[in-house]
Amino acid sequence: MKGKRNVVLIVAIILAAACLRAPITGVGSLVTTIKESLGIANSAAGMLTTIPLVTFSVLSIFLGKASSRVGAGKLMLVSEILLVLGILTRSFFGTGGLFLGTMIIGIAIAFGNVLLPGIIKAYFPEKVGIMTSIYTTAMSTMAAISSGISVPIATSYGWQKALVIWSILALLAVISWIPNHKCVLANKTYERTKGTIAKDSMAWLITLYMGIQSLLFYCFVAWFPTILVSKGLDKTTAGLYLSAYLFLGVPGNFVIPILAGRKKSQSGLGVGIGIINLIGMIGMMFVEQKAALILAVLCCGFCSGATISFALALFGLHTENAKDAAALSGLAQSVGYVLAAIGPTCMGKIYDITGSWNTPIIILIVFVVLLCVLGYLVGKEKIIRAR
Repeated sequence: MKGKRNVVLIVAIILAAACLRAPITGVGSLVTTIKESLGIANSAAGMLTTIPLVTFSVLSIFLGKASSRVGAGKLMLVSEILLVLGILTRSFFGTGGLFLGTMIIGIAIAFGNVLLPGIIKAYFPEKVGIMTSIYTTAMSTMAAISSGISVPIATSYGWQKALVIWSILALLAVISWIPNHKCVLANKTYERTKGTIAKDSMAWLITLYMGIQSLLFYCFVAWFPTILVSKGLDKTTAGLYLSAYLFLGVPGNFVIPILAGRKKSQSGLGVGIGIINLIGMIGMMFVEQKAALILAVLCCGFCSGATISFALALFGLHTENAKDAAALSGLAQSVGYVLAAIGPTCMGKIYDITGSWNTPIIILIVFVVLLCVLGYLVGKEKIIRAR
């Protein structure tokens, strides 16, 4: 029976993970189309990516404690129901519904962002690396598919229908969490534990790493196709390049948590990921040249998966129980997404002011350098405990 329960839970984790990015990344390929359809500015279009990040930030810090009172399984079920409602609202209720639905989607995804690492730590404590690999791979794969198919579907049926199809996947996730709604993160021993992980310096380093890698990812998702269009590519080709960028993250999603789980120290791994990312980001400065564009997509694409899976793996590897893993996840994603939230909007505003994408790209290069340093620091062997 336990084996069957684990299989049912794994399926639910995979479906929930598949919904964590796909409803958002499809917007990146359609930003130009949505702008033209609704007559909104670059900064407003950037808010379509920023709104979910703000909700991630606001809610994440509370979800660890909420899971102790309500139960992680029940919260996951509620979140998937909200996701269905948010996707439908975004597509069918005009300009107001576009932004309201986006906010509801962000609320729903925040639950999964925080709780899935804790659920994995609670039910698969000896397999944190491989389970993180499985769920981040599902997340990355569906995100890539979303960005790749959005433009062709929008061309034939409109951008609203291109975005609403993800309600089907979310509905499957709802069904999968019904038999798993009794999942909990902590036993009575850990529930009596008092203190906070926020007093540990390593927790803040991981939070900063999470924030910077999220900022880089969402800036790419929001503006990479637009940058390519400004360089002369058509919308469909630009969308395919974004899809390639996201698909290249799948190998990073799969292999990095497994490698991290096999090592006591992940510092070398963290630095290596940062260097690859830096090479790709420098290539972004010269995307007019095909070789530079390919290099940028290859390196930054791989790291789009490698950095997020590295960060998520740290939540389980640096803690000794599920409750602390969820607390670290909540802290890192709450404070970290504050950094990520300002990225897409600021890139749009800087472009509006300068008329060039070079200045925003240079700023992102500086962030990648900082990510290299943080990769070394967060990889050091240490267990974070509530104090």
